[in-house]
Amino acid sequence: MPETVFNTASTNIFLRIQDEPIPSKSEDNDSNELPLIKPIGTPADTPVYAVDPRYLHYFLQELPTILSIDYLFPNVLICILGMTMGNPALWHAVLALSSYLADTVAGRPTATTYLHLEKSLPLIQLAISTLTIDDSHIAAVFCLTYLSLASGEIASAGRHLDGLILMLEHRDSTQTGENPLVNAIRRMAVRFDNVRAATGRELAFHSHKLDTTISRREWLPKLLDPDKLDVIEWALAEFELEDLANQVLHLNQRARNMRASATHNPETDEHELLFRADVLLDQLRKWRLRPILKAAETEQNISELDTPINEPPPTFLNYPSLRITNFIYAKLIILYYRLLIIASFVIYPQIGPQPVERQEAAIALCQHYVAYKALRPRISSVVVLPLAFAGFVLGPIEHPQGIAS
Repeated sequence: MPETVFNTASTNIFLRIQDEPIPSKSEDNDSNELPLIKPIGTPADTPVYAVDPRYLHYFLQELPTILSIDYLFPNVLICILGMTMGNPALWHAVLALSSYLADTVAGRPTATTYLHLEKSLPLIQLAISTLTIDDSHIAAVFCLTYLSLASGEIASAGRHLDGLILMLEHRDSTQTGENPLVNAIRRMAVRFDNVRAATGRELAFHSHKLDTTISRREWLPKLLDPDKLDVIEWALAEFELEDLANQVLHLNQRARNMRASATHNPETDEHELLFRADVLLDQLRKWRLRPILKAAETEQNISELDTPINEPPPTFLNYPSLRITNFIYAKLIILYYRLLIIASFVIYPQIGPQPVERQEAAIALCQHYVAYKALRPRISSVVVLPLAFAGFVLGPIEHPQGIAS
């Protein structure tokens, strides 16, 4: 058996040091300094601050579900947090967003949010003015966009989206490499834009700027765990639906502007609007035929047959309940019916249950929302906002108990 060579002073310098006497006094001169590398000071831009760990926990554990990206991009927020090192603009943007959400949910004052905003915004503006933008600044503006939406600052969210698009365009023109994280941020920004446009604002994204030249099937797998690659088909279905939402909302805005114009000519303008609406409705119906959606419908039908009668699922008013087991499917169908309702307002701009297809879409939206709510611990605002369009259709007269349900 080999013998150890570290148990004697002759072979172990640390044992010999223990026998050295401790100096009785120190002399302040260079000759007594140990020949070690001097410690490197902390860089001025390194975010070393006292942070409430609850904010970071909220950012990593709760925010993915609230954003409804826990199944799409489960690692995106981890990557964003990793990018904060060396970039205080992103660090403070992350803390501004997470502190606002965490403190609001807990009923605490949100003063911490504004302290971090005061530090993040000037740094982002400096990077933009000096054209020293990097991917961490893009991520910072993404965080501030959602913060504005969550706090009800819709106009501010629009300004952040406009700036984010310019930053993405600058990146596309100056860098050749594709970053999957940036592509994910772009897709989430498209979703934010659609949510904001549903409040009557102008869209920031034009339809021809929704994507990059790289295939979605190429960058999506880089953000997913190897055992979750089946999520790609759901992600592609959601991306296509959000792209259709962008087009429907653009058409809805165009219809409102044309009908409010003094030069509006119903004989010519209405024909164009109706034609475009029919084209988009046809594309929506084709989207509903995607194989992954048809498979989920089949799974739902089987579930309805297998579920015991003594376990009734929640219902919307007196309408039949839906026994849905796939929350992703339920979410996308909610967004699908939202678009059917918005498109119907292009054709029939009057609020109310007519035509009958609009009323059927609103009822189906609420039915799927009830099923979705039973499956998810936290409800994303992306799924809640479509209820407003169902309210425009069903109304307090025809369905006075709808809100309470």
